[in-house]
Amino acid sequence: MKNTILNLVIITLCNITFAQNSAPSSHLTAKDKVAGDILMKTVRSTITTDATYYCTMQWNGGAEGGAYCGFQDSPDKGHTFIYSIWDPSNGKTITADFVGEGTKVENFGGEGTGLKSMNNTIGWSLNEWNTVVTRRWDVGTHSYFGFWVRRDSQNKWYHMVTMNYPVANVTFNSDTNAFLEDWLSTGSKKRRFEMKDGFKRKLDGNWVSMNEAVYKRNDEPRSENYTNAVDAGVSNGVYFMQSGGNSTPSFPGTPPITLRTNTNAQPSNPAISFSISTLSSSKITWEVPTSATPQFKYTIKINNNTVQSKIAPETRTAAISATPGSIVELTLEDILGRTTTQTKTITTNSVLPNGVYKVTFENSQKSLDTFGMNNGSNIGLYESHGGPNQQWEVINLGNNIYKITNIKNGKSIDAFGQNNGDNIGSYEYHGGPNQKWEINIVSNGVYQVTDYRSKKCIDAFGTSNGSNIGLYECHGGSNQNIRFTLVSTRKNSKEITSDLSSYIYQNAGVLYININDATRKKAKVSVFSIQGSEVIKKEIYTGKPQQINLINLAKGLYILKTDGNLVKKITVQ
Repeated sequence: MKNTILNLVIITLCNITFAQNSAPSSHLTAKDKVAGDILMKTVRSTITTDATYYCTMQWNGGAEGGAYCGFQDSPDKGHTFIYSIWDPSNGKTITADFVGEGTKVENFGGEGTGLKSMNNTIGWSLNEWNTVVTRRWDVGTHSYFGFWVRRDSQNKWYHMVTMNYPVANVTFNSDTNAFLEDWLSTGSKKRRFEMKDGFKRKLDGNWVSMNEAVYKRNDEPRSENYTNAVDAGVSNGVYFMQSGGNSTPSFPGTPPITLRTNTNAQPSNPAISFSISTLSSSKITWEVPTSATPQFKYTIKINNNTVQSKIAPETRTAAISATPGSIVELTLEDILGRTTTQTKTITTNSVLPNGVYKVTFENSQKSLDTFGMNNGSNIGLYESHGGPNQQWEVINLGNNIYKITNIKNGKSIDAFGQNNGDNIGSYEYHGGPNQKWEINIVSNGVYQVTDYRSKKCIDAFGTSNGSNIGLYECHGGSNQNIRFTLVSTRKNSKEITSDLSSYIYQNAGVLYININDATRKKAKVSVFSIQGSEVIKKEIYTGKPQQINLINLAKGLYILKTDGNLVKKITVQ
């Protein structure tokens, strides 16, 4: 019994000693107590150690919509960004309506049933400035909260998470707090937290700068051995907090103390930049570089009339209804509330005319080729040779929706799924949505082809002969830019008149000729002397290179003529 009591005493003393070895938690609270809809701050760590939380912004503590965000040096997760919201007063569930790549979302666990998100793939580095932004907005009776991170060393923004909070009209109401926390009793080691360019946007659209803040430290048993191992102040216009190790106060007296900086009146980040990728009578797509201040909302006007306006940070395409000659105006609002507008006119040549085309990908210059005659036969890339298996009849079904049929097998391009990487092949035409394609102009003769159902683009998954094509999220890359070169035009459903876009050249007494005529398998070719005598007569296959031997002809000028009325002068030397 005595041994048991002694062991309990030893364990208790050890726990007390361990608990006293935490670095003190330090707080820096800005004087910005006013309702707002945007918070932002630029932060870094210049000294770090495991189990340190650099809470960048905390708001509404103990009230509706209480939350915090920042970055951590975690012993098991590494350099991690975090964004968390506590339980709503109505007991309903918080959900994540957008989860960025690498972000993991889960309930708080020990702290309640709120929602927390963490991301250790974005990462952060010592001494690197990073900007964090959170913005709230209303959707029906819910409040949404988005969180973005900019890694300055990469010049790149990340949208980490958007949370759906089931209470209406929740704003950033409190003073904005930041804290430096040691959660695993590593007080023997130092950590340093630096902050600048802190702002809150008020509900009237004006900004409040966090140029005055109050520093304090927690006096508590868990950090009793390191109570005075702290420092705080302003250095070169930057707030800092430090704790643990041999840290000593550089400030006079004891906290709380008031600190001030000369922060700008509002953020100096440049407004969002973007470009319109494609525009047709039925669709507009645009690109926002990852270096630009992220998109928050888009608004589309056609001939100065607003037709769409939507909060949609990740949307890059929208369906429209307009006619050639219409002026389309796209305005993007970024996460800091600034706007940029681009205007473009729908040109008459933005609609691809019906016809038979050679279809080539800009990244490889290889042609779209069908590799079989049966349903399910694959479609891929192959060196251009002009054969009927590389000729595609394109017919507008209306509203810029097309069917695309191969001349050789008579089967239509069919999407065999709706996800990234799903295959595209040939199948008997049945008119289903998986055989309908939107074709939108990118530049003269170059288009982007989009699956009607999934809105994903036809994408070349390689550049060599036999490389596959399939569906992938539209990104505007050259492997999604497709050139349509007219081979022939269809006058009606029964007649194709060839334009005989042939190539002809000579080498060592041999004439090479390729007649691209989708109406037949063979063509008659004649060579006439300049006096009109037929000196060569031959029948050749269309759609692939053929040879005519000229070696027995005398030097001079000749006329080449086909039964398709192609006439060309050739010189025999």
